Formats: sequence, C-alpha cells, structure tokens
Amino acid sequence: MTDQLTLIAAISLGAVLGANARYFLNLWCARHLGTEFPWGIFLVNVTGSFLMGCVAALLAKISLPPQFGVLATVGTLGSFTTFSTYSLDGVRLLERGDWTRAAAYLGGSAILGVLAALAGLALISFLVGPES
Repeated sequence: MTDQLTLIAAISLGAVLGANARYFLNLWCARHLGTEFPWGIFLVNVTGSFLMGCVAALLAKISLPPQFGVLATVGTLGSFTTFSTYSLDGVRLLERGDWTRAAAYLGGSAILGVLAALAGLALISFLVGPES
C-alpha cells in the first residue's frame, strides 16, 4: 500500500506542477503574442511532446524508482498536455512498424477528438440554449 500511496503522491505533485505551468504559459503567450492564434496551447503541445520524448529516452537509459517516471510523465507532462502522451504513443506504434494502427490512432484521435468536441458543444447548446 505504501508504494501505491507514493505513486499517487508523485502523480499528484506532478499534476500540480504541470497544470500550473500550462495555465501560466498560456496567459503569458496571450499577453505577449496575442489571442488571434492559440499560441499558448500550441507551444504547450509542442514542448510537452518534446519533453515527453526526452523523459522517455532518459527513463529507458537511467534506472530510477517508478515514482520519478510517473511524476514526470503521468503527473507533470500529463497535466501539462495530454498531447505529449498521444504523440509518444503514436511514435511507439511507428517504431514497431505498425503503420496501420499508427495512422488509425493518430488520425482517428485528431479527427474524432474534434468531432467529439463539436458534438459536446452542440449537445449542451441544445440542452441549455446557445451562448449568450
């Protein structure tokens, strides 16, 4: 049970760090780069994916307790951006040569994610009325 609690604590600490980093980086970008394009989340997604690749490579080479891995990946980068996990999972499929699954996963996630967001917006608009 102690190992589970330590993992939960590591994930939680990382989540606090990642979510705050995303929020304040997004604010900074809006203030300095404008709001015509979502620069903050764009930057979060790209840097989060880069950092996820770096962390995955380091964890494959360095023997660390599992708490460090989940703090960095699931906690910090997972709350900073889930796009980073999506990117790494897609890369893993490509590395295995599983092109069909990689295309289905990467393309399907992007397309279905946008369609799901549109469906959610439409459902709530239908249930409670359009935005005011």
